[in-house]
Amino acid sequence: MSGRSFLVFLVFTATLLIHVAPFLYTLHPFSTDVWPLIRVSERLVSEPWVKIYDDSAFDGYNNRWPGIALASAVASLLTGLNVPFVYGILMAAALSIAMCTGFYAVARRLGGSVLSTAAMMALPSFTVFTSAALKEVYSYPLMASAALVILAGSRLGFLTALPLLAAAQVVTHHLSTLMTIVIFAEAGVLELVDAFTRGLRASGFYRRAIPYSLLTAAMAYTYMEAAGSRIIAEAVDPWDMVTAALYLALYTAIYAASRGRPESPAWRGVVSGLLLTAAVAPAVWLSWGFYSYDASSIIPYAAGFILVLSTPRRETVLSNAAAVSAAGVLSFTAFSKPGMGSIAHRVLNYAAIYLGFTVVKETRTACVIALAGFIIASGVMAQLLLGMDQASFYWVYRDGDSAAAGFLESFTGDTGVIGDAKLYYMEEMRLRVDTALLLRLLYTGRCPSNSIIAVSSENVLKGFAEASSVYRLTDTARRLLGETPVVYSSHAYSLYWCPP
Repeated sequence: MSGRSFLVFLVFTATLLIHVAPFLYTLHPFSTDVWPLIRVSERLVSEPWVKIYDDSAFDGYNNRWPGIALASAVASLLTGLNVPFVYGILMAAALSIAMCTGFYAVARRLGGSVLSTAAMMALPSFTVFTSAALKEVYSYPLMASAALVILAGSRLGFLTALPLLAAAQVVTHHLSTLMTIVIFAEAGVLELVDAFTRGLRASGFYRRAIPYSLLTAAMAYTYMEAAGSRIIAEAVDPWDMVTAALYLALYTAIYAASRGRPESPAWRGVVSGLLLTAAVAPAVWLSWGFYSYDASSIIPYAAGFILVLSTPRRETVLSNAAAVSAAGVLSFTAFSKPGMGSIAHRVLNYAAIYLGFTVVKETRTACVIALAGFIIASGVMAQLLLGMDQASFYWVYRDGDSAAAGFLESFTGDTGVIGDAKLYYMEEMRLRVDTALLLRLLYTGRCPSNSIIAVSSENVLKGFAEASSVYRLTDTARRLLGETPVVYSSHAYSLYWCPP
């Protein structure tokens, strides 16, 4: 085996091992967001006659973006494996390999090496996020495939593969579709900026990237009108699109002002500084006040982020487009749409995509940084699985969670339970979990009569997860629980009953 092949093997293997570690350690699917997808796929497997767009049979959201749910249901039927196992290990491993393969192929086409993929996969926040088989994670190999076809410049590929990739992207996830549209359109624009500001001859990339972006946008609009989720349609205002476009125009202008020289310290500082601020600032903000985030848990994430961003690399039109797109959308959510702040960490994933689109040569420095990056990413994952993480602890499910959920399903019936987002997502389509009443209980120290409150040991120590935030167990709520009868108790959960 040659040195290059061995390096590829190491990067792919390290990434795969980190991605499957959560399931191998807990024997449960990883992430809160995966459980609604599991419920959709379970329904499809047990009742294959049910129509995927029948909101009465599903949650009205995840079934409207059914790419990974359909793929996982088919995988379960073909292999005979149960759906949680398919999501927990089979899809997680398949997506890990698909991402590495796709972005490595793009790196090679751009003139880089597997170290571009290593920089991308060693970014700690991205490593943790992509360890779960989620809709967005399913979309990343599709983006890499589209980039590869566009870079190849094949007319046949443009006419056959790209429409299929656009359609697959559209039915997979709304945010990833939006980012795909923006990144490829921005890439075409930046190539033209380079041509005008530096007098370079355009390669013709824009002739394929911009049409692909327009095709995906047309498909996305048609799909949203015909079958898209009402939740998304109601949350997005046409003026939002105009505002977001203005932020993108601002960062495009900054790029143009640097005379199209992405290697310049000014442009590199803008990109790295903005992405790093976006990564760290939410954690610092959430460590104040009523929230219970411990900012010290973010230190390994930030350290890995800084380290990986120091990788010696050469920018490409795709990497700059990813940077401009991530910066524009992050600025939009921070300053113009703070109510959509929960998507910030998902947009931040495109900082990793940015690194994946850069050119990193096989130098000793890049190899050392990649190794150190994977060590930090492994440490972040170990911290999370061992219960020492204060930021994403609720993504980890264990036997105690499933045991408490099983008891609740048999004990409460249709009355439901008061609990946090971790329980809510696990029990979606099975049990009604009221998170709004939980927040009211934390504030007032009162609970509705004849209601059940689910409190885990993690809730007591670290807080209650809700809408990408974590809320402390307040003194008033603690006093209430001390006076309330316990109807179930284990090392993981206690269930309290508020009598009539």
